Amino acid sequence: DSALFSLGAAVDMEPSHLPALRALEVQHGVRRSWEELHGVYGRLISTLGNGIDATELTLERAELAQLSGQSKQVTDGLYRECYERAPRSRQALLYLENTALQEEEPSVDLAELEVAVASYFDFDTAARAEFYTRAGEIFAALQTHGAAIEHFRLALDADDGCDAALRGLSDAAASSEQWEDLVEACNRRARATLEPEQKIAFLHLAAVTM
Repeated sequence: DSALFSLGAAVDMEPSHLPALRALEVQHGVRRSWEELHGVYGRLISTLGNGIDATELTLERAELAQLSGQSKQVTDGLYRECYERAPRSRQALLYLENTALQEEEPSVDLAELEVAVASYFDFDTAARAEFYTRAGEIFAALQTHGAAIEHFRLALDADDGCDAALRGLSDAAASSEQWEDLVEACNRRARATLEPEQKIAFLHLAAVTM
């Protein structure tokens, strides 16, 4: 306890004293003093600035807030800060995506998070198409049809046989009266289906739309 008191006094005298802050981090971690450790992390992040160490600490602080029962508002804010510091932070991204999915209404924020998740799947085209499709569906629900069409196209660039993206492209194009996009979607769906009747129906719709 005397060591803890001395370290605390040192930090009070010089709030950016890095060795003392690091020592306090260890002491509070050993004692499982989560509230105090949360405060030390905040001081360390301010001291370290925008470097890699500060980004890693921001994630640790967010995880600590989540595990120690901090308010959702605080935890969400910390994960958001981590994501803004490091947009490729998988843990921050998935936490924010999961939080946004729990909201009752779709949002542009969720769509952008789905796009960010898609970027992780460089070598898994089906997964990348799935997340781009989710983004397209959110934009469609928001009646932002131009953005919906754009993201359904990104999904199809990744996987040209993605049925959900094909349907989404058709619906968004029809809803926004983008006839060229609708014709393209019908032709794509005709090529993708193995059912002769569906193929004929899609080609017919494409022909009467032109």
